[in-house]
Amino acid sequence: MQGCITTRDLFTQARIIVSEFGPRAYFKCMYKCLLSRGTVTFLECVY
Repeated sequence: MQGCITTRDLFTQARIIVSEFGPRAYFKCMYKCLLSRGTVTFLECVY
């Protein structure tokens, strides 16, 4: 388990992320993952 989010994870697990954390968290993760140059963990995105 690496704990990092990839763009693929965001697209394949979108339904779970939105249902558990809401659309705001999903779009925040999308924004950080797509625009960051380093690795991003899910907790960094959500909180």
